Amino acid sequence: MIYVAVFTALRVSELAGLRWRNVHANSITVEERFCRGDWDVPKSDASKATISVDQHVVGRIHRLKSIEVVVRAGRRWRRYQAVKSDGPDDLVFQSVAKGAPMRDNSILSRHIC
Repeated sequence: MIYVAVFTALRVSELAGLRWRNVHANSITVEERFCRGDWDVPKSDASKATISVDQHVVGRIHRLKSIEVVVRAGRRWRRYQAVKSDGPDDLVFQSVAKGAPMRDNSILSRHIC
């Protein structure tokens, strides 16, 4: 997610709301955002747009489908697919355990700050 954020300048809430139908061969379309547990339109009119991205970014996004995440659970390890389902309406960035939307404040506090 951070890799995509660096190369696209998308906000965390826009990345959390990104769906597979919004990822194209050379671009990403921002239609909605997931912020503080609520779905909404992008923050500004300029944010609701299709932005061009390099193919290596799109390739990295599609590689998520084959990644397995290993999480420590007590004394054991659990394995999860990074992408539970990749239909057009499914999220690109899903929570590890359930495939639910990731909360932007959790992403910021746990992984970025």
